[in-house]
Amino acid sequence: MPESIIQDAEQDLLENLLERSYSLSIINEVLSGINASCHYQELFLKAVVPLMEMVGASEAQIVMPTQRVPQAPPAFDEAAWSALRASGGEANWGVCDERYMARFLLSAQAKPIGELRLVGPAHLLAQLLDLREVVLALCGQLGLALNGIHTLLDTIERALRDGLTGLYNHAHFQTQLRQEADRAARYGSCFSLVMVDVDFFKRINDTYGHPAGDEVLKRVSQALAEALRTSDMACRYGGEEFALLLPGTPLDGAIRLAERLRQQIAALPIEVPVHGSIGPVSASFGCAAFAQGECDPLSLLRRADGALYKAKQQGRDRVCVVLAPSQEADGSVA
Repeated sequence: MPESIIQDAEQDLLENLLERSYSLSIINEVLSGINASCHYQELFLKAVVPLMEMVGASEAQIVMPTQRVPQAPPAFDEAAWSALRASGGEANWGVCDERYMARFLLSAQAKPIGELRLVGPAHLLAQLLDLREVVLALCGQLGLALNGIHTLLDTIERALRDGLTGLYNHAHFQTQLRQEADRAARYGSCFSLVMVDVDFFKRINDTYGHPAGDEVLKRVSQALAEALRTSDMACRYGGEEFALLLPGTPLDGAIRLAERLRQQIAALPIEVPVHGSIGPVSASFGCAAFAQGECDPLSLLRRADGALYKAKQQGRDRVCVVLAPSQEADGSVA
């Protein structure tokens, strides 16, 4: 056999071994990333990105109906993915505009939880299909990891929530208040705090019973949560008292929000067993805004609480404000 042919065969064998070794190292990297990740971003970077490299994908997306997960923006619109999904099967792929698109189902405990979408150059589709069984196996592990992260995050989230109202609890509020004060002091931004108290709540409990009082708290909490932006935070401060943390909101904006909420709460229809309607219910509001140079966020909390006390003293069912000394000096309410 000519020496050149032998050399070519040896070179092909060497290249195949190197390619296989390379793939195995990537597989190990993906599996290590899956096992070491505790949140979605980490899992995407440590597991999905190496997987993209292995199959020649330039873009990837994990789609989970109930969760927001990281992604490299998909190159195809939702209609294209829907058409691919309609073809059925465990994994689907196609070519469009010189790019391949592929979808692999993700599941955990025999239940589908989402899908992995991959996009890459069309000429690399064969590379993906050659590794199909490997990718399916890795997707099985990926689905289990995603489900584990979801369970962990759900457990953490429930630990931060009040059991009755579903709002964030007092401890988490204190943490967020300090973080927001640090951020505002560092970047010169503004934020406001609104304290809310349900009027004559003891009378509601004494007249209609504690189940009725619980229903009032849940309905008021729902009204508060629905009125806020995603960047805002509603907390159950304690008993029938609530706190609204409003990043980027000056005092005049907090006052307008509080007045709108006051009117919405007064109009709430509240029905309880046996007694039927127990409305109307009212609430008092105390507003304060962070003052630049304020070192202790508890001083902001004291002002908002003082404003709430003033609203109670002036007859309840109203919105009151307490300014910081520096805000009084320059006439500012922002």
